[in-house]
Amino acid sequence: MKKLSTLTVLLAAALSAPAAHGAATNDFVPTVEAKFYQMVYDNETEEYVTEVLIEVKFDEDVWWRSGFGQQCYVLDSDGNVYEDWQRNFYGAASDYTKFGFGIRGISQYEDADYTLVIPEDLLGNTKWNTNSYEVGRSNPELRYEFNVWELAGKPREDKTTYDFNPISDVYSIDEVTLSGGKTSYVFNLHLDFEEPVAIHKDFNTKSSVWDANDNYLQSAILEAKVSESNPNRVTICFKNVSLKIDADYKINISTGTFGTIEWNENEYCEGRSNTSLEYVVNPSKAETNGVSDVSIDNVDGPVFNLQGIEVDADNLPNGMYIRNGKKFIVK
Repeated sequence: MKKLSTLTVLLAAALSAPAAHGAATNDFVPTVEAKFYQMVYDNETEEYVTEVLIEVKFDEDVWWRSGFGQQCYVLDSDGNVYEDWQRNFYGAASDYTKFGFGIRGISQYEDADYTLVIPEDLLGNTKWNTNSYEVGRSNPELRYEFNVWELAGKPREDKTTYDFNPISDVYSIDEVTLSGGKTSYVFNLHLDFEEPVAIHKDFNTKSSVWDANDNYLQSAILEAKVSESNPNRVTICFKNVSLKIDADYKINISTGTFGTIEWNENEYCEGRSNTSLEYVVNPSKAETNGVSDVSIDNVDGPVFNLQGIEVDADNLPNGMYIRNGKKFIVK
């Protein structure tokens, strides 16, 4: 009877005592304010890593148990615990009702669903915190689903081989006749590749021109096009650069500006593309680079069409013509 009495007392005490995590009300549920993807610098690895950041807001100031992040976990789409990630959890310094859950290190190239799980009674309000987590309000189990690939904009992993560089280059000065019969000259850099070449759609942001003092020349507009007669050749055209002034210009072309047809068809993620390229040119000395001399001031002479028939130089429809042995275009 004594043993039974002791057991009864222990059971009664257990029923009246607070639960392991206290008797707080588990209704402290935040609203999600933002969920987004970003690349962040990891000081430990000294590399940039992926991060999905889930920002939430509670209706009161939020507190948390020491080391609570280690009790949180991520599930994969099959419901299995996913281990290969790092935590970056923090409270906002400017607003104590806000909290951020950062999930780092999950690949942005894999279309996969994940769930961040926050077990119950790890976050709570001020009353919960000041009363040793026994009263007040705390969180129920919280679950946040995310897909890194979708949040990152569904990117493709870059599998490009960067070895597709020009096998030769040559300069030329070409005569261009504009509407109204006005004639001008442009300086072109021709790059020849070993197979048909394509140009990145953002060529203008991937190329630049600099003077001999390393000043960026915004006015030296570059245009690039693949030759209609030779698909292995890219022609880069200068604009607003004097052909008479003896001056060096440096052309910088970023990695991933030119590539194979496969590279172009696969959204610049497969195939072959160029490494960083740099060319120093002097348009006033084009003839020293193996290009026949062109008189900048001489715009006289008969004009012929591509069939070798002389045509009226003062009344040229749009097309390509020849003057002084050089082709030019009327636009």
